[in-house]
Amino acid sequence: MEWELGLPEGTWVVVAKAWATGAPLLDCKLLTQSVDPAARLEVDDIEVRTDTGPVTVVLTGIVVANATVPGVNLVCSSTSGVTAAMGRIRLVATHVAAGFAF
Repeated sequence: MEWELGLPEGTWVVVAKAWATGAPLLDCKLLTQSVDPAARLEVDDIEVRTDTGPVTVVLTGIVVANATVPGVNLVCSSTSGVTAAMGRIRLVATHVAAGFAF
């Protein structure tokens, strides 16, 4: 399962949130979008048990969007072969102003 969020050029703080249930193990990754495999990087990653009841998955990171990296993707897959149910999926980005120091 994959969801995407396109971003204008700039620096962004990105938050991905989803509700999941049903699979013994669910692996979710926040990735940069790119047609260049070398630019498709993992921003954040989590593996959770969802067979004991619904859980909220939250991933965060800072992304620099440009012509090579036009956005982010939330990618979730079951590591057990059992399909998870996903809902309340949100991908949100806040632009970081120039001059902001990390």
